[in-house]
Amino acid sequence: MGTSTDNGATWSAATTVAGATTTGRDGMPACTTFTTPAGAARLLCVFETTEGTAPLFTVKSVESSEDGRTFGSRAQVFVPGGSQNNAGAPFVVTTTAGTLVVSFMTDEDTTAHNWANDASMKIVTSLSTDPPVWGHKTTVLGASSFWTGLYHRIDGSGTVVGCADPSGARCRSISFA
Repeated sequence: MGTSTDNGATWSAATTVAGATTTGRDGMPACTTFTTPAGAARLLCVFETTEGTAPLFTVKSVESSEDGRTFGSRAQVFVPGGSQNNAGAPFVVTTTAGTLVVSFMTDEDTTAHNWANDASMKIVTSLSTDPPVWGHKTTVLGASSFWTGLYHRIDGSGTVVGCADPSGARCRSISFA
């Protein structure tokens, strides 16, 4: 990651966010900021990885309390159920209500083992705890949903829009009670 403090005119040297201490393959990172219940600002990055599961993918995260200057230990976000299944292409946002939401594609609902063709779009959530505790898994779009993305609405509703491409881009509005 490179950072800029002058609107992109100049950039810092690259900082390794994840992967420096693993033999797994990390990829497709996404980051968001959140505030802990104690009021501390954090930066959370999620990514797909083969660490400990190669050649299969799971979703992990790293967190920074120093605005990205350094990152802490890797934490598991999602491991697909079933046997020999994958979870990848994660995305993360923080809702205006403070809920962390991670989307990803996973083939955990099939035994076809045809990654990524049979993947559905799912999400997990966490209240802005430190560290995040993930749960409430929900299917947003069924198979085959590729390359998920999330966008938080800024209208104060706490709603996010989840999008994927199952033969043409499709989006769903996701509200949290």
